[in-house]
Amino acid sequence: MEVVDYAVTGTNSIDYAVTRTDSTDSRVQAWQASRSQSDNSSIKKLSYIFSQQAIFQTLNYLAGQWREEVKFTSSIDEMISHPCYQAIITIGIPAIPFLLKELQERPDHWFAALEAITGDDPVDPGDLGDIRKMTEAWLRWGQQHGY
Repeated sequence: MEVVDYAVTGTNSIDYAVTRTDSTDSRVQAWQASRSQSDNSSIKKLSYIFSQQAIFQTLNYLAGQWREEVKFTSSIDEMISHPCYQAIITIGIPAIPFLLKELQERPDHWFAALEAITGDDPVDPGDLGDIRKMTEAWLRWGQQHGY
């Protein structure tokens, strides 16, 4: 298991640095085996695996905190201005698959985040306020865009 530190470096990016790993982790073993090769594509793949896992862990944490802290809030403005919600938006494009999965598994108010990240709004104006229809529109959008 790895311990990951992260720092937000810009509006749509987040950088990760792995600070400690368990040497029995198969990804670490793959990296160690690749060190002797002149082709460093294995190192790039390993970095990608760690980054994707770190992004998922970060998003999962932020979403859980957000849900817990706004569960008694009926104000959409309060929900979307919450620091955890805003942090998810800051992560940017890497958050899209996570948010679409969240919508699929437990629909919630992720629409403003998706719109802020993608610049799109696939929801028909007549469906505003209908969580089920808004969710369906975003899931269709995700399929059309390869998510």
